[in-house]
Amino acid sequence: MSARLEALLIAERVLPEATVRAAAARQCVYGGGLDTALLEMGALTEAQIWARLAAVTGLPVPAPNLADGTTVTETPPLTSEQTARMRFVPVGSHAQKLNLLCAEPVATDDIRNLVAESGFDARLFVVPELRLMALRQRIYGEPLPQRYAPLLAQAMGVDRARKSFLFPQRRVPPPFQPPAPEWPDFPAGVPKGTPLEQVLDLSGALLDESLLDTEMEVGDPTDLTGERSIRVPTQVELLESYPSDGVPLLAVLEQTPAEAIAQSAALALCRRARDPEDKGRALALRALRQRMGHPVAQAFVAELRAAAVSESPEAAGAIESLAEMRDELAIPIFIAQLRGEAAVSQAARRALVLLTAMDFDDTGRWTAWWERNTRRPRFAWLLDALGEKDAAARQLAFEELRPLSDGTFGYSPDLPKRKREAARRRWTTWWESRSANRS
Repeated sequence: MSARLEALLIAERVLPEATVRAAAARQCVYGGGLDTALLEMGALTEAQIWARLAAVTGLPVPAPNLADGTTVTETPPLTSEQTARMRFVPVGSHAQKLNLLCAEPVATDDIRNLVAESGFDARLFVVPELRLMALRQRIYGEPLPQRYAPLLAQAMGVDRARKSFLFPQRRVPPPFQPPAPEWPDFPAGVPKGTPLEQVLDLSGALLDESLLDTEMEVGDPTDLTGERSIRVPTQVELLESYPSDGVPLLAVLEQTPAEAIAQSAALALCRRARDPEDKGRALALRALRQRMGHPVAQAFVAELRAAAVSESPEAAGAIESLAEMRDELAIPIFIAQLRGEAAVSQAARRALVLLTAMDFDDTGRWTAWWERNTRRPRFAWLLDALGEKDAAARQLAFEELRPLSDGTFGYSPDLPKRKREAARRRWTTWWESRSANRS
């Protein structure tokens, strides 16, 4: 935790205190630095964060040739294991002085002692965490975690990010899997086979010339009729012609055909989700739930979170969009906005109910609930709600859990309590077993 940075931001009142608290809550859940959480929320630019990091640490900002690691021409005198724990990276030396780029919180004394044992004097600089992670990739060959890629592209621009840092080799596309068997009882005229949400994962093996110039259908995987589907363009040319509005396109130059189509579809879905007049907007938001890890979707979510914490007229709409995407990371934002103006407060409460299947009548109770559940996954919250006294809460949790599970395990919200609890225990046992197998 970077308590110094949090205290500075609250004291200088550049951001609403609720925004700073929401970023700190995000840091508690997902780790990393407070500066990374602020960048993901769109609360400050990298330059603004860098200035405040220098203020709280008392360390200078490095020159550009140090910040991008171009001065490193040989193996560093310290190993990646030695430097990772203390969150710094060496970027060259001069006259027995080793230049070190550090992320907040900076363990100044421990770093200096470690460097002294190697026969160097330490010269410390401060950098945002995302720069540190990019430099660790360049200097030590550690793959840049996906979380930081869109942030780096936004901070530096896509071309500069590519030129300044060596990205890992693109992943090998998965082997082709045959599509699911056709359903025998489809109504006449309804497309057969799996929905596009599943087909996109197979697109590398299915790609041909005609596919590059078509539209593809995107819908709810549980909707077998296709009636609620929308269509999005999949032309690869769209990647260059569509205005990015800050959306990172990190992988364009080295994409497989499947990755290019997935990127194009994600861009088109975000474009439709941004347009309040688009009749397919709600479905586009639902389709994006399955792409929350894609850099394009991450950038769009960061844009929505920044709007949700603001006092602008767009805050309520951004909250509703985040709720439709089931963005559980935004829960601290929703709780903070319960104190906002009426429309925003109402949207925040609806979002909290939708994501948790719980409903409390004041901010204090929501805050207490979040403190107890912040490290538990959403699936566990919904399983808890299956046991609630309120029938509406049980029904909501049931509807949310059904598409995430292999079955309902005999549960129905209307069953007598004893039978409901027995079914809930079976559902919980299945989920715990599934989680254990994945870990």
